[in-house]
Parts: sequence; C-alpha cells; structure tokens
Amino acid sequence: HRATINGRKGRAPLGRRYVVVNAEFEKTIYDNPLLRMQCGPFLDSGTIADQSGLFGSQRWQWDTGVQARIRLLGGISVVLSYGWDLRSGSGTFYGTTMH
Repeated sequence: HRATINGRKGRAPLGRRYVVVNAEFEKTIYDNPLLRMQCGPFLDSGTIADQSGLFGSQRWQWDTGVQARIRLLGGISVVLSYGWDLRSGSGTFYGTTMH
C-alpha cells in the first residue's frame, strides 16, 4: 500500500495492533561470483487496528507485485519492486538497498 499522497507522507493507516503476512518467491536468473540477479512475485496482506476505533484499516489490505533483487560481489543488494493494491488497483514502485 502506498503511504504517500502526491509524494507527501500521511496516507498510511495508523494503529497499535497489526498483523502482516508476506510471501515471496524468487528465481535466480543469473549468477556468477560478481553478480546475482533474482526475480519473482510477492503477495502481502495485513490489517491494522486501534482501541479507539478511529484509526486502522477497515478491512484486510492485499497487495501483489513483482520484485527484482540484484546482489553485487556477494554483499550489497539493490531491491526493486512494483506492487498493486488489489482493492484500488493503484500501483507503486519502491527501491531499497540491503546488506
């Protein structure tokens, strides 16, 4: 789920209690000592709640998409993913690095 509106923070649901379930499957498409490339689909689901009932998500949220992971020299990885909110149909692109 996208957590921004027009590039600004403030769209993410708030709450003190939450459940998140993630599933991803990666297939190695290229591998040598310098570079490893993996791709695959993912499915994320979750719900958020708050005692007051004023915050949180009203329903379970479902997102799916594709992810690519590129690892250089067996160390740092660049992860690029594009996901779709299955309720609204809107998509978003994320990029991050991991060690």
